[in-house]
Amino acid sequence: EVLKGAAAAATSGGAAPNGVLITTPRRGSTGAPRFHLTQRFGQFHVSNYMKSRVFTDSADAATFVSDSMAGVYCNLPGGACPNYNNIGQLWDRHPLSWETNTSVTGGTDQTRYYIWGLLKRDGGIAPGTGYDKQSIRANIDQTLSSRWLLSLSTSVIHSLAARGISNNDNSGTSPYLVFPLTPSFVDLQAVNGVYPENPFERSNPLQTYALLRNDEDVWRALGAGTLRYDAINNERQSLRFVVTGGLDYFNQENDIYSPPELE
Repeated sequence: EVLKGAAAAATSGGAAPNGVLITTPRRGSTGAPRFHLTQRFGQFHVSNYMKSRVFTDSADAATFVSDSMAGVYCNLPGGACPNYNNIGQLWDRHPLSWETNTSVTGGTDQTRYYIWGLLKRDGGIAPGTGYDKQSIRANIDQTLSSRWLLSLSTSVIHSLAARGISNNDNSGTSPYLVFPLTPSFVDLQAVNGVYPENPFERSNPLQTYALLRNDEDVWRALGAGTLRYDAINNERQSLRFVVTGGLDYFNQENDIYSPPELE
């Protein structure tokens, strides 16, 4: 529901010059139980890769590195430079992702309920990344008498995010900072499980994502209750008393594991 003008100002004052959006959670309705189930499957793929400059030969590479380093790396016949797809090796995962949500609603003239649940798994496109979420919500309306109404809303949410390292930093850890300074003729892939050091930056992104863990575990519980009493309710006037209370529990735990063998 969108409120504008005087109605918005009465709700939020000067903080709502363009209006107020009011969202009402879905409530139960009378009748036999009605079930709803939605199942989704899919995959995530990289939409756009960063582009790496392709060096043709050692003379071309010498515009970026010293002549001696260019000769070391560009040692193919004719002085040609190899071209390793390090970026594609990092973001090449597309595991099965899925989402299941279900709900049931029903009730009588005195008791109405709406219960909803969610299970979600997003597979990460890089090693050691992904997102899991579980959530359950229950909304109950109980008519206590012709004048009294009790409404309860509860929600519990749990999420586990394996984030990896992909933000800005000053330590040369994020691949977004390392790849632009690492020429494509350097092979960063592991050999027999051992990752080479990156001679042009302070880390090897393929090694970082393979060994480093950055997990965020979040629990949140929300609850709200409203007790309504209609003291007067006729054609000419009405008087209603409403008492509302709620709680909000939040807990976040971050676990970062950076093994000593990381460059």
